[in-house]
Amino acid sequence: MSGGFGAGNHELSSSSSDASSSQDDGTAEVGISAIKDYVNFIGLKNSEGDQLAKLLFTHHITSYKMFKSKNLDRKHLFDLGLTIGIIAKLYNNIGKFRRHLSKKRK
Repeated sequence: MSGGFGAGNHELSSSSSDASSSQDDGTAEVGISAIKDYVNFIGLKNSEGDQLAKLLFTHHITSYKMFKSKNLDRKHLFDLGLTIGIIAKLYNNIGKFRRHLSKKRK
């Protein structure tokens, strides 16, 4: 896998269901769409962002809120092959993304 995310096949099959809650305003907070939105928000777009979102989703990280959890240690993400910079962005933008979603809903 390119982009420094890690080795191995972490691709989701096209039949994978999107577990995101259905909200008319496009601000679902759980599922592959939700994690893709967060990854795009932190600045990873196109194939790099898609690969990261798929990797996170494959490992059952389905919401940006999971990066607040004390149970999700940065070392776990490092072990998945994520770089220090990407890990920092994932942890450091939770509040900004929450505010972004709040503004989107208004």
